[in-house]
Amino acid sequence: MATPLVFALTLTLDREARLWAQTPNPLEGVQIPTTLEAGTQLAIQSSEAMRPINEALASRFSEQYGNVPVNVVYNDADTALKALADQKTDLAAIGRGLTESELQSGLQQIPLSRHKIAIIVSPENPFNGSLTIEQFAQIFRGEITNWSQVGGPDAPIVLIDRPVTSDTRQAFRNYPVFQNAPFQAAAGATVLQTDDTAAVIQDLGPTGISYAIADQVIDNPAVKIVPMHETLPDDPRYPFSQPLAYVYRANDPSPAALAFLGYATNPDNEAIIEAARATAGRAETPAPTEAPVVVEEQQEVITETEAPVAAPARRLPWWPWLLALPILGGLLWWLMRGTAPVAAPVAATGDRRIILTPRDCRDAYAYWEVP
Repeated sequence: MATPLVFALTLTLDREARLWAQTPNPLEGVQIPTTLEAGTQLAIQSSEAMRPINEALASRFSEQYGNVPVNVVYNDADTALKALADQKTDLAAIGRGLTESELQSGLQQIPLSRHKIAIIVSPENPFNGSLTIEQFAQIFRGEITNWSQVGGPDAPIVLIDRPVTSDTRQAFRNYPVFQNAPFQAAAGATVLQTDDTAAVIQDLGPTGISYAIADQVIDNPAVKIVPMHETLPDDPRYPFSQPLAYVYRANDPSPAALAFLGYATNPDNEAIIEAARATAGRAETPAPTEAPVVVEEQQEVITETEAPVAAPARRLPWWPWLLALPILGGLLWWLMRGTAPVAAPVAATGDRRIILTPRDCRDAYAYWEVP
């Protein structure tokens, strides 16, 4: 029975992917303004997931519509949607789907792209198998608590969860497997205070499990991606993803909101949006750097071109060299007088002298100046 179940689920996932691709344009039949009145401004409340796309589109939209100011305020998705419902902003930019109640309130979502959501463990975790979406949901809720229950070693499972306001976390709500029970994490889960993938990775440990935007963890040696139904996030059949979308009030949209949505959904901007999405995912979580290597301290060799640096400790005192300088100067003169060409005598311009130049609080340079 196991093989037919996986096969049927694969067909379902493929069908959902095709339905997503074939969804009609939500703005079809909506009149998009080609110009905006002088003094028009566009207000957007956004979650952090949409920041790169906002930045990629806002300046270009402003230029096309006569330098319309675009003011973006960043909050979580719930705050952004409440501001939209209360008519305190023109658009909400969020990284999750709308709930049924939000849809019934008259909000309309305009999807632009999607992030795949990877299920991750530490490279130290001995589990090398694959999970089903049902198994991960059970792990999330605390119904599966030991790796041996999913074919792994006998070790407790620790869920590393994101804050409840995380767009990535809330994206799971759209999947029926998470709608069959209260959407709450396991009782023993570690709940982070910030929606930060680097913090998630740091807390994984040898038995932890969590989730992250796939672009943030693919090729990152600090994590191991767990296959879902034997597929990885770069496979179109992979089940978990996070929508990136703008939301507007369908019953009373502002002209600025419609103009921006028309611009954002223009096919000419698809490459810009995809580049912003991919770049943002890779930039958020850099791969860990190697631990610093301890190098034994060695005596520094100073070349003639280097700036003066304090000599190592236990140096010889410098004053005996001052006494030897007249002798060395005289010896050098005696050696050179027989080989140097004969020249007309030059009148002396001053007396011979020793010049001392401070090197630091203890030492000095000595120069023998011969006129």
